[in-house]
Amino acid sequence: MEIRLHRLEDLIARCWESAETATAKAIEDKYFDPPEECITFLFACELRFAVDEASRVQEFERAFVSDLRRQFPGLPANAFDSARGLIARVNLHSRQHEGLRSASDLGVIITRPTVHGHSGSLQIRLLRDCSRGLIAQAKLNSRNGSGRLRWGPLTDNQEGLLPAHLDYCALLLYRLEGHSRNKLAPFRWQPCRGFTVPEIKSWLRSGAVPKEVASGDIIRGLSGGKLGTDCSALIERFIDPSASRPNAIEVRIFWPDGEGPPERVTFARRVGQKTEQLVKVYL
Repeated sequence: MEIRLHRLEDLIARCWESAETATAKAIEDKYFDPPEECITFLFACELRFAVDEASRVQEFERAFVSDLRRQFPGLPANAFDSARGLIARVNLHSRQHEGLRSASDLGVIITRPTVHGHSGSLQIRLLRDCSRGLIAQAKLNSRNGSGRLRWGPLTDNQEGLLPAHLDYCALLLYRLEGHSRNKLAPFRWQPCRGFTVPEIKSWLRSGAVPKEVASGDIIRGLSGGKLGTDCSALIERFIDPSASRPNAIEVRIFWPDGEGPPERVTFARRVGQKTEQLVKVYL
């Protein structure tokens, strides 16, 4: 059973939301009616800065160790010494060359350690570098002649490719307002699981989606395993392909080379009649 690391998930979400706020501020101060690709690039740069700052002051380490201590109170504090040193980085993978577009405008990948066991138990297993990804269709709002809101349409290629990927796909809605279209609202999302491509096309034409979701909920859902996919083949082929790749934003939470626990480790407390001994079993 995978254990939810709520404080780590909250930290990732806070970095994302901070980057959205900084992006909106930059656009209001410096840009006039930026295109969708410009918003994505500015946001990725702000996210990199926010994550770097949180990593510099050891917030990722503290959040992770705090989650472990809260979930496994039966283990002594020094059981998690090897888990210290956790850092994070944002990698922006840009399109290398033109070609047929993939099903996504943007891939979002979160790579982090995962912990398996039962909360409160005396044994856990820690796995490094587990990735989960989401296809995002980034759409920028416009208005028709009567002032009615609408979103950019799907391309013909996306219409053909999306049906196979709707379980791990979401619309990412960029909303610009104001006379100069330099007021960027907080990002909103619409998960596509359970819907069809004709329904999605109808939403984009009408400007209304069934339920707009805030970024914090999406990022917590993705990092916590409730959204997206953890299938490495799907991530490599469709969400962050190495050839003709679309834009992809990866938040990677990791230990630098040579630091942290091994890729698979089990911590256990072995209890005798009079003494207790902490045992590490490397797999």
